[in-house]
Amino acid sequence: MNLNQKKAIVTGASSGLGNTFIPVAMDVYNQKAISLWVENTFSNSYIPDILINNAGAGYFRKIDELSSEQWHEMINSNLKVLFI
Repeated sequence: MNLNQKKAIVTGASSGLGNTFIPVAMDVYNQKAISLWVENTFSNSYIPDILINNAGAGYFRKIDELSSEQWHEMINSNLKVLFI
């Protein structure tokens, strides 16, 4: 697959993506902000080719050692954000 000249959205990225990387700071939980950004950035003739969902949270311990807040943060960032 040739990825040259393809437009990609990569969530959770911070650096190392190449020379044409344009960082956009955004709260991935804010559906209205995401929708507004997409509406203002893309059009029918300029759309992304690739979506890589890299945003997420992970707490690496036994499940019974996690707080309810940590569990919900992982579920929300790893599953809900993909839908948003």
